[in-house]
Amino acid sequence: MSAPFQYVDHEKGQGVELYYEDECIALNTWDRKRGPGDHEIMLNPRAVELLIQSLTEMQASIRTRYQKAIES
Repeated sequence: MSAPFQYVDHEKGQGVELYYEDECIALNTWDRKRGPGDHEIMLNPRAVELLIQSLTEMQASIRTRYQKAIES
């Protein structure tokens, strides 16, 4: 089964994917240029909620800063 979310930067040899692991969501990252091996973190539903909230706030902050830079 493929991951519901996967991002791969082929140029940098890095990637991240999210997939189901029992009652959790697994976050797996890799960086092939730094050597073999993946790093998997298991996130429970509450951790996922907090991650989504943080990512949404960070995205809004980036957009605000970008807009301010354009207006300057």
